[in-house]
Amino acid sequence: AWCARALAMPPKDNGKYTLLASSTVSGLEETTTSEEGQARRASSQRPDVTPRRRIDLAFVDGASFQSFIGLIIVLSTFVLWGETDMPQVPIWVIAENLFLLVFVAELVLRIAHNSFAPFFLGKDRWWALLDTSVVIFGVFDLWLAPLWSGIQQAGSDEPIAPSSKLRLLRLVRLLRAARVFKIFPRLMALVNALQDMFATFLWIFAVLLMLILTFAIIFTHLFARGEAVNAAAGSAVTAKELFKDVPTSVFTLFELTTTDNWEDVARPLIAYSSCWRLFFVFFIATASWTIISVLTAVASNKMISATADRKEHEAKEQERRYQAFIDFLHDSFKEADSDGNGVLDRQEFAEMLAQDCVHSRMKELGVIMSEAEMLKAWEMLDIDESGELTIDEFVTGLSTLQEGLASKHMVSLEYSLKKATLRTERRLDLLTKETAALAKQSSELCESAALQGTGGDPVLALWLEWQAQSPF
Repeated sequence: AWCARALAMPPKDNGKYTLLASSTVSGLEETTTSEEGQARRASSQRPDVTPRRRIDLAFVDGASFQSFIGLIIVLSTFVLWGETDMPQVPIWVIAENLFLLVFVAELVLRIAHNSFAPFFLGKDRWWALLDTSVVIFGVFDLWLAPLWSGIQQAGSDEPIAPSSKLRLLRLVRLLRAARVFKIFPRLMALVNALQDMFATFLWIFAVLLMLILTFAIIFTHLFARGEAVNAAAGSAVTAKELFKDVPTSVFTLFELTTTDNWEDVARPLIAYSSCWRLFFVFFIATASWTIISVLTAVASNKMISATADRKEHEAKEQERRYQAFIDFLHDSFKEADSDGNGVLDRQEFAEMLAQDCVHSRMKELGVIMSEAEMLKAWEMLDIDESGELTIDEFVTGLSTLQEGLASKHMVSLEYSLKKATLRTERRLDLLTKETAALAKQSSELCESAALQGTGGDPVLALWLEWQAQSPF
């Protein structure tokens, strides 16, 4: 306020007031700066406050958690079975409420992990809508509907029977069983294979239907209309009942296709005329054996193709994750190399492993090595025992360790052999240097003794003779 009044004064003695205003502003800035400095010093003297860490919900998409949910779905289906046959057992209500509590918690965790929009608008949005709908129906059936009935019952003297529609509503929970195919990859591969072979099956069934429909029309005219058989004969009466109209004839021939009680269809016609034997041989061989064999062949071929596609997809996914791990190692190396010298020492490596983001990223990429195992891997990769790793040693070594259990053992053995080789070479170099020094000392002693003479010493004379014959 003082500064504002000073600036608002008349222009006389403008320099004086300008100086006053500038000094006032400077004083305010210094005061603010000093207050900020005191605040920073006070904050620096405060004890370290650990920031709140976000809960890692990556386990929601993990195989263990999904398998647990699949087991709960299967158990809930068995509970509905027991409730249908033995509704008087009270344990079914307790189990249903516990299972519903698990499903509600699982849905909340999945939404919290994936966020609301990606969960309901992502690639699995239909599965998300199915799960949400089933959970909502379950909450309404088990929790809200009994609560509403209790409220109505409190205001009425007569007991209120549960609605049949509400009882049928719980059957909607059976739709949750379809999610088992999504949880377990092998079942999903089976569904995909059935989906791929569905079009081929339709064509085969169309051929079978046309074959049955053609003979059904013919048999209806022959037996139901009496155009070719004597209706007075007993066998003809039975045949007329089997082929009284086209839908009945179609169903009769379909039973003949399944070869289930086919003699009940064949014997009345064969009793009327033995020529019908040729027809049954042709029809069963064509409609049953041939077409069913074609269906089996198509199904087998599609399943083999689906298995091959699954293995190819798994190989591509493994390659993608492997490449992502390579990129992650390159980025981690550059971030951990604090001094920028192009090599990573043990302290920088340990600081990198201490970061939570590194562990989270490793879990996402499927790296199953703990911090202790990573440190042991560091010791193994440091074959020259220099305490430092180059980027090639770091990336190549750690990426190779992710290629399987046998590969880990082979790499460990390879690096152990390299270490042993380097140690042996160092010791041989040291031994060579020491031997050369001893040979030099021996030569100097020999020259000194030759100049001074043995002096009648027999030991010195023997040593000179040995030295003359020695390669050193």
